[in-house]
Amino acid sequence: MAQYHLTVTKGEVQREEGSFFFGAPFVLRTDQWALNCGLQKGSTGKVVYLISQEGGPTVELQHPLYAGETSADALTDLDPTHSKTLFAGLVRLGVTADKGYKSFFSQSDTVADLSYEIIQEAFL
Repeated sequence: MAQYHLTVTKGEVQREEGSFFFGAPFVLRTDQWALNCGLQKGSTGKVVYLISQEGGPTVELQHPLYAGETSADALTDLDPTHSKTLFAGLVRLGVTADKGYKSFFSQSDTVADLSYEIIQEAFL
C-alpha cells in the first residue's frame, strides 16, 4: 500500500491520497518512463536528492531543508520532457522552494500537457 499517491492528467490532479514524506524515496512516472527520487549521499559527500532512471543518467539536486535547489541547466543529462515533468512534480509536492520554478509551474499552459504519477511506498 502506498503512503502517498498522486495522479496528474494534462495538468489536472485526478487523484491525491495519503501524506507525502519529504525524506522518503518516491517514483515519478509517465506512460513511457520512470524516475526514482530520494535522498542519498551524493558524489561530494553531501546528502542530495538523487534522481535516476533505468539505463539513463543520474542527476543530483542540492536540497537545503529538503527543498530541491538547482538551476535548469543542471538537468542537461535528462531529456527535456523528463526535467519539465520532474520539476512540475517537485513543485506540486512542495519539494522545491525555488520561486522561479513555482511561478513557472503555476501557469496552467505550462503544465497542461503534463501527465504523471507519483507513488511513495510506505516508508516506516
